[in-house]
Amino acid sequence: MRLPVISNLKSIISVKKVLFLLGVLEHQDIEWIISEGLLKTIKQKSILIERGVSSSYLYLVLSGSFVVLAGKKEAVEIAKVEHGEILGELSFIDARPPGVSVVARKDAEVLCIEKKSVKARLKSNPGFAGRFYYSLSLMLSHRLRKANQEVDDGYEADEIDENLMDNFHQAGSSFNRIVKEVRKRKASQ
Repeated sequence: MRLPVISNLKSIISVKKVLFLLGVLEHQDIEWIISEGLLKTIKQKSILIERGVSSSYLYLVLSGSFVVLAGKKEAVEIAKVEHGEILGELSFIDARPPGVSVVARKDAEVLCIEKKSVKARLKSNPGFAGRFYYSLSLMLSHRLRKANQEVDDGYEADEIDENLMDNFHQAGSSFNRIVKEVRKRKASQ
């Protein structure tokens, strides 16, 4: 199913990115993310994730953009990551150090959520665990389909599972709430 044509295309693209995680999570999950997350500003050209170096965090990109670099000797750009996307999820899933580096293309804000906190919540809340892993699987599936599109020009990676369309508005609202609340909390500190 293709995304509906809506006048504000930029907000549609942004919502599409967060749809995978925030469209599946429930209100109490979003509140938990807000309470657990730490807002961090990343300056342009700063490394957020370094290849081969384990990180203690999952990152939700709130603003700005990043470039994903692969290669041991010479870094090759393999992807761009913008607001609404998650970083650090592969190392969270399989516990191996990252195989790529992630560098800020321009100044950015990320919400850092400690992996150990996420793991504790997954263990203590099976509902959250199901929703969280389901959302990660949707996101990773989308990334793989997008990579397939680069190889096969006839493949439509921009299609979104119609089961997710019901959660489309919720995802955008949840993302906006997270951004607003963590910035408000940081301003009051």
